[in-house]
Amino acid sequence: GSTGSGGEITFTVGSSDIGNGGALSLSAGLTTSTSGIGGNLQLNAGSSENGAGGEGNISAGASSSSTGGAIVVAAGSSSSGSGGGASVTAGSSTSGGGGSLSLSSGAGGASGGSVTISGGSSALSGGTVQLTGGTTSGTNAGADVVVSSGSGIATSSGGMTVKTANAGTSGVSGDLTMNTGHATSGNSGDVTISTGSSSSGVGGSATISVGSGNSGVGGALTLSSGDTSSANGGAGGSLSLSSGSSEVNAGGAAMLSAGSSSGASGGALSLSAGRGSTDGGGISLSGGVGDTGNGGSVTISSGVGTATSSGSLSLSTPNAGVGGVSGTMSLSTGNASSGDSGSIVVSSGNGSTGSGGEITFTVGSSDIGNGGALSLSAGLTTSTSGIGGNLQLNAGSSENGAGGEGNISAGASSSSTGGAIVVAAGSSSSGSGGGASVTAGSSTSGGGGSLSLSSG
Repeated sequence: GSTGSGGEITFTVGSSDIGNGGALSLSAGLTTSTSGIGGNLQLNAGSSENGAGGEGNISAGASSSSTGGAIVVAAGSSSSGSGGGASVTAGSSTSGGGGSLSLSSGAGGASGGSVTISGGSSALSGGTVQLTGGTTSGTNAGADVVVSSGSGIATSSGGMTVKTANAGTSGVSGDLTMNTGHATSGNSGDVTISTGSSSSGVGGSATISVGSGNSGVGGALTLSSGDTSSANGGAGGSLSLSSGSSEVNAGGAAMLSAGSSSGASGGALSLSAGRGSTDGGGISLSGGVGDTGNGGSVTISSGVGTATSSGSLSLSTPNAGVGGVSGTMSLSTGNASSGDSGSIVVSSGNGSTGSGGEITFTVGSSDIGNGGALSLSAGLTTSTSGIGGNLQLNAGSSENGAGGEGNISAGASSSSTGGAIVVAAGSSSSGSGGGASVTAGSSTSGGGGSLSLSSG
């Protein structure tokens, strides 16, 4: 029609009251030629120069008491070549937005319909399924890809599972890779794995676990932050492992432990800071701050040996390089502004059937300088009513045998004067000087101990 609508063409198949409705079949022509192809079948809605193009609708029949009719769109199969492809593409636009493509299953009073997208099966390799957001040739970012489970208005939201299929009898299961793309002039994309928060329950847990195996070593788990080759002072990426905080109760515990073994040694645990071209990285172990109570404790202990010996504990600084000194070791408690400062206790364990453990303090020797000094000093006090700290050296007592000896000796010398021993009581500027007493031991049933003073 030049001034009205074009004429319509309607194909209508007859209905039935007791049998099936009549079928409508549109088939392109068959060919038996070795070089020909079957006839094409094309259904096109009308175009428009000024308005919207006509819609193309293909819908299966509805049913009021049974299942609605299905729609099947299938490309042709082949016995010796590749099967025909199937393409559903929304319309493009040169100046506006491209048409949207929507695949959705039907709503239901009991449960909504499912949507399944799967690659084809094959005796060699199955078909790939790929979801890709649209690219852009301008300055805007490429399109996002969003995959989300369904919401539950009154109850729980749907779960989401991303996994590779189980392996066959002679293969391995497929890899699962999650990574962001590379960037040439900006930052690469972040990867965020987080569970949702809860206003009235427990926040969701996040678990990363490696699969077990019955041959070889267990699977490894590697967490590493990013390297940098920047020359403008950029540091390598940080790695932070922290447990959750709490506004009312205790904060969450953090545990780092090596694996146990029922037939061999337990796994080792190693904490080491990074090597540096100047200084090496430091390691700091500190207990938590307590705002109104005590600060957190730090405990370092070796392992228990249930049937044999317990593990050793060694604290040491390594040997110095060719042009330096070995590292200092400091053991000290903190100062106190209103109470006693913390004590230091160094003690060895008791032996119920053997000797008690020894404690040895040894100062390093020197080839060209003085030997290292050993100094034991009790604490100073500035109080007008207090006294200085006591210094007490006692050999061990014995209930049945002889008491332990107490020996204080100066160093010997093979080519010069031997070291002197000075035992002096404290002096005083305004009171009496301290007394000095050397007394041999007494005895309730035997003779008292002898006292001998002799020069060299």
